[in-house]
Amino acid sequence: MNDSGHEHSRSIKAELKRYKHDSGTNQKVHEEFRSLQVVRCVLDVLDSGERSDTMELLEGYGHCLKDSQPSWLLADIKENHNREKGNDITGLHDNVIESVGDITVLKDDIIESPDDITKCYVDLISKLVRFADLPTINMNDDEAYMEEAFVDYPQKASVAMDIITSIVSAILRSSLSLEVHWRKEFMNTIVTDCVILSAAHAEKYQWSNKTTIKHSQGLLEVICQACSCNSIHELLSGSAYTTDIETETVFEKGIFDKILTKLRSKLTRDTWKMEPRSRHVFKWCMSKVKHPNLGDYLDKVLPPSLLFVDDYQVQNKILGVQCLHHIILNVDPTELKWYGRAMVIYEAIQKQIYSQEVQLLDLLYPCLIDLLKVIERSPRKADQPRKTTRYDDLLQITLDNMAFEQKIVLRRVYSKHLHLFVGEMGITIVRHYTKLLQVIANYLEEYDGPDEMARLQTLNVLSVVTMETWPRISHHIDMLLKSLLRLMCEITADRSTSPEKVKQKLMEGAVNCLILLRRCCPDHVDKALNDVLIVIDNDTVIKSIRTVLNDKQSVVKVS
Repeated sequence: MNDSGHEHSRSIKAELKRYKHDSGTNQKVHEEFRSLQVVRCVLDVLDSGERSDTMELLEGYGHCLKDSQPSWLLADIKENHNREKGNDITGLHDNVIESVGDITVLKDDIIESPDDITKCYVDLISKLVRFADLPTINMNDDEAYMEEAFVDYPQKASVAMDIITSIVSAILRSSLSLEVHWRKEFMNTIVTDCVILSAAHAEKYQWSNKTTIKHSQGLLEVICQACSCNSIHELLSGSAYTTDIETETVFEKGIFDKILTKLRSKLTRDTWKMEPRSRHVFKWCMSKVKHPNLGDYLDKVLPPSLLFVDDYQVQNKILGVQCLHHIILNVDPTELKWYGRAMVIYEAIQKQIYSQEVQLLDLLYPCLIDLLKVIERSPRKADQPRKTTRYDDLLQITLDNMAFEQKIVLRRVYSKHLHLFVGEMGITIVRHYTKLLQVIANYLEEYDGPDEMARLQTLNVLSVVTMETWPRISHHIDMLLKSLLRLMCEITADRSTSPEKVKQKLMEGAVNCLILLRRCCPDHVDKALNDVLIVIDNDTVIKSIRTVLNDKQSVVKVS
């Protein structure tokens, strides 16, 4: 770069630094400099490595671009070429823009083709993406990612996404966006990196914050608009239809395959733990691809998901279960069973049922139940002999875990998801009847904190069990009546910190279970409750019992 170029560079940088302190700076930059000169300066800043004023310069440039009009773009310089030809246009002739580092930005003459425009902006956006990229971390097996390692990256990402958003927005406002072929070529070059950058900051991670999330949303909206897509789902999966050839979606088949190809080398067994953002980008993008599109990528999304589940760190197991659950819900069951894929998934996640991690178990049980719907014939179908299935195996393990569990948080997780087994297995739940009812009675006896989540959920389980297994309920009616009446007496005598609303919900749940039991065994329940009314002096319990006895709905008599 010659003396003239250095002089322009210093002038632009000086104006950009003063941008925050002088409202007239933006106008001055627009009047005295062309956008290509500013682009050149920013590329120069990015090429020069870490400097004390890097962020200040980039923020200033971002503000200038955000406020600029389309007339300040390269495209309009090209449009005005015929009018200005022969004049001395500051900074565009001769040697003003020669090269940046080892990348030639423009020729020595005025822009002559959209290819020059594409190259200039692609160079800038590519370097901004690399500037905001997270480092590759060489970590030992016993180390975890710490937020301190990414302390500088939220600011870098915010500035980079802000500038990219401004560039794409300005291009959309300019006449250049009307050239469909050029717009497709330009977006095809930058869209993958831009979406990956946005996805890395779409949610709260160790390297993101509220500001980066906001900029991520803004960038995704502009990218979707530039690609003629109504949503990120359409951008990733493609459009099922197109209208006019001049306004059709830029990516008819979506860009999810491009993203998977970009991430492939970062999600192998040897590399995925060194890339702190790639796994989350993978999960976020995959979560936006639904049925029936996801089945087309099953061979590409399944291996990384299995890698995550097989890791020893809980947060990675959770990520893997989330990915696998999304795959189970959005891929055709028949396709999942091809080549034993469903069984591979089952073997990978069923052993996690022994975990003591609350968050993992909370995600695991719904995932397992949905997977069993794919693998197993429904236990509710009675056209063939009902043999024991994997439903029975998992329920037996769960009941064993529940019977001996003393941690309140784990008892709450188990009681929360127990009804899923009952709902799917139907009457076949009687194979485990004795143990199941013993667990229910035990959980109803134990106080589990002011919100009483475990007992409320257990009452829900009991109501489902009663409705599903009413022909066999009479054999266990006495034990259940004792548990429910004991619970009602305990609630009314409770002087703990449980709110009145919680106590009311518990009482309503107990009354509902008694009503269901009475409909199954009316004579037995009526006799037992009338006997209780003779000896009890608790007005609240008496009122609740009378509510049960006054229930007028039809009953099912069980011999």
